[in-house]
Amino acid sequence: MMKLLKELCYYKKYICLGALFIVIIAAQLATSLSDEAKHIESYKLWMTTDIERLIDVSISNKRQVTEILYKEFIDEDTSQKLWQVIDGDEGVKNKVRNEFLSRYAPLYDNIKKIGLRQFQFHLPNTENFLRLEKPNLYGDRLIADRQTINAAIKERQLVMGFEEGRVGSGYRYVYPILNKGQVVGTVELSFSYYSIVKPVISTYGVEGLFMMDRDEVDHKTFDWPKENYLKDDYFGLGYLDKDFNVETINQGLGIGLDDYLQLNKKIKSAILDQRYGVEGFSTLLVNQQMLWAVPLAVEDYTGKIVGCLIFYKNDPVLYELYAYQNRQRRNMYITSAMIILLIIPCIVLFLQVKTRATSDSLTNLFNRHYFKENIVQKGGKG
Repeated sequence: MMKLLKELCYYKKYICLGALFIVIIAAQLATSLSDEAKHIESYKLWMTTDIERLIDVSISNKRQVTEILYKEFIDEDTSQKLWQVIDGDEGVKNKVRNEFLSRYAPLYDNIKKIGLRQFQFHLPNTENFLRLEKPNLYGDRLIADRQTINAAIKERQLVMGFEEGRVGSGYRYVYPILNKGQVVGTVELSFSYYSIVKPVISTYGVEGLFMMDRDEVDHKTFDWPKENYLKDDYFGLGYLDKDFNVETINQGLGIGLDDYLQLNKKIKSAILDQRYGVEGFSTLLVNQQMLWAVPLAVEDYTGKIVGCLIFYKNDPVLYELYAYQNRQRRNMYITSAMIILLIIPCIVLFLQVKTRATSDSLTNLFNRHYFKENIVQKGGKG
């Protein structure tokens, strides 16, 4: 045993070289594996960022549409009639309301085809004067619930942002209406969130849903407009917007309901932990398919999170990245094992050859060659 230890010490430089070789190969394989992991994370970040960017572009495009409508149809005659309404009695209000309905209803019917949800006029005290989408529902004051209207009246300029309202949610563009420098009312043009994210769905081939916070809806919305929402059986956190094909998402993804619920369980956990965007990006491997889902927070005009967009995709690109990473990991294990299996016999064989070259086969004592090498080495050191 002592002799073997001496031999190992004597030939330690060869052993160290072999170990170093193993470490270098393993490091190269590990670096390659790390690079693939970075590619996967980069893909997740790119996909999430691009979806958010496209939503912003869609919001900007809708703003341009509303600006055109505002400039073309909210004219001096509109402001003059609202001026009359401010100090008028109910008879004047009803007369002007019917005139507005006659003028703007055809316009609303045309532009709601592109996703316009609400077309409304409000008075300076935030009283709802006319809802083109619900012309028989008017007279309620919105000062407590509609901050976009309050801000447009106060700031005398366009105010835009998402809000839940009395008859439903929407991304709202609220413009002040002025007469002789005085605010005589506001006009609101708002779009459904489905129309906002439709470009994302068509561009990236994703499935999606929009979930509103339960307390936000219960606090602001009349009971009957809740027919626009579905019961949230997937997350139990709010209401689901009916505009989205909520009940067919798993079919669109090509997976069963159980797998879909398992993926939603991950998303619910992310939402409860307020991990939105790439931090909440969740994946599920199903029968050589990679499913992912990403939750995006929806803030209202004040910056409060009042809802969540969730996008899903059965993504062959991400699956291939994961598959390649797994192949790299398997190759690393196999290569490392093969190197170790090859180097160990080489070291043993090398030691055996060295032992035979430096010892007498009959007595197992060191021979003249061994002593000569040691004397030369020690002499050199001296």
